[in-house]
Amino acid sequence: MPNKYTSNDIKYYSPSRYFFAPDTATLYQISASISGVPLNIGTASRPAAKKDTVEIEDPLKGIGIPRSPFEAKTSEEVRKRDSSDKLVPPPLNQRFDLPRFGSANFSIDYRMSPQSTTTLRFDSSKWKEYADINWGDISNIMSNIGGDTVANFNVSHSEGLYSGSFNVSGNGTWRQYSYLNENAEEYTKASDPRRKIANDKLQEARLSFFSTSYGTALSVKPLYHDAIFGQSSLSYTLKGLAVRSKFIEKYASTDAVNLLESWAENPEWELEWGAWDRDKINAHTLTANLSALVMDKYQTFSMSAELPPRDPKLNWNTALRFWITDTSASWGIQLPENQEKWKLDSFNFTERLYFGEYGNFSFNMVMDTEGWDSPETGKMEKRVNSITTSVNLTKWGISAA
Repeated sequence: MPNKYTSNDIKYYSPSRYFFAPDTATLYQISASISGVPLNIGTASRPAAKKDTVEIEDPLKGIGIPRSPFEAKTSEEVRKRDSSDKLVPPPLNQRFDLPRFGSANFSIDYRMSPQSTTTLRFDSSKWKEYADINWGDISNIMSNIGGDTVANFNVSHSEGLYSGSFNVSGNGTWRQYSYLNENAEEYTKASDPRRKIANDKLQEARLSFFSTSYGTALSVKPLYHDAIFGQSSLSYTLKGLAVRSKFIEKYASTDAVNLLESWAENPEWELEWGAWDRDKINAHTLTANLSALVMDKYQTFSMSAELPPRDPKLNWNTALRFWITDTSASWGIQLPENQEKWKLDSFNFTERLYFGEYGNFSFNMVMDTEGWDSPETGKMEKRVNSITTSVNLTKWGISAA
């Protein structure tokens, strides 16, 4: 229906002057998830010894025999001497807990999540009016099969001395036209129909891939028996690429159409293997964490280092908790790629005050620490990047920042 109104008239946008029809339809979509633990060797951590229950003595015990005031009085019962009146010394008990050395546990677990989808795309560009809709006008049918999987190999100490894991994970997808109508309007009205069809096929081939990676994490708590420093630990993490597919680019989209059609019918991929370089190692860190339990609150100080082949980087973090205060600070230095001079990161300081059910107060300051020796930027007023404070009085529903 022709529109007699201009775009400046609100009636131009009246929904009654247009019709809507979907351009795609999902024929089916299937997904599943499978997980399990096929192997588990070792004993679980033993629970801590339960504390002896305290029995509350009955306050009415030993007051005598209760009698009803409505019963007739009888002769006084002869007292019987109770053997408990004798002086009996209490039993002497002493308990000794020997240190537990624990045992090693080993387990394997896995998870797989496959999925498949088929989507139909209508040739809807030819539908100008409602009467033109024909659900038999199909442009293409796209099939997509993919999923991801992971397998974990875990080892741990039953008392918490050490833990470690090694995992292998992968994901991928395969996209392909199950049906492509070369007579669809989007192709017939293209400047070069054969080239557009070939490029569409190549685009789906580029989106088809698979990738696998590996990772390992180790943690040791040398003071796991200590009541104060038991949570202190030393951790190591390594993650990287194992192998992945890489689409082989042969020609440009502007090359001869015969070459593009041949390439679209026979796309090729090559394998790209992992290597010991910064682009294929995602994480390589060593972290030392000192944790102390003081007055039922953990005080922590940690230092982490990025190891080669990653760019060298050192980070410090600390958190102190006392009474209603929670103080945290972090700072770091790094050596960017292709540079010889270390760069100082910003110093971050946060202070929080907790007032129970009444609310909390927060203060945060970020300060630039690069170039302290500069006469221009070495001054404090030129170093502070931001200061943020907030007050939340939840009891009265008041918040300000």
